[in-house]
Amino acid sequence: VMERGGMSGAVFNAAKEIALDGFIEGRLQFPQMAEVVEEVLECLIPDTSLIDANMTLDNVAQVDHLARQTAKAVIKKRAG
Repeated sequence: VMERGGMSGAVFNAAKEIALDGFIEGRLQFPQMAEVVEEVLECLIPDTSLIDANMTLDNVAQVDHLARQTAKAVIKKRAG
């Protein structure tokens, strides 16, 4: 995330928060939180137009929303 820069920090933070919610709610085990974050990063970071977008409040909010939705989908997929 630090090497990639751009919006990758917003993706990481949003995914981490959703993974933590999943852990607190009992849908994830502790080690699975990192796996969810990693999967979200792997999914979204290759989209350079997304990650390299201008740092505006609207763009950060859009990336945050997309990362949260992606993390929720990853958790749901893991639940079977």
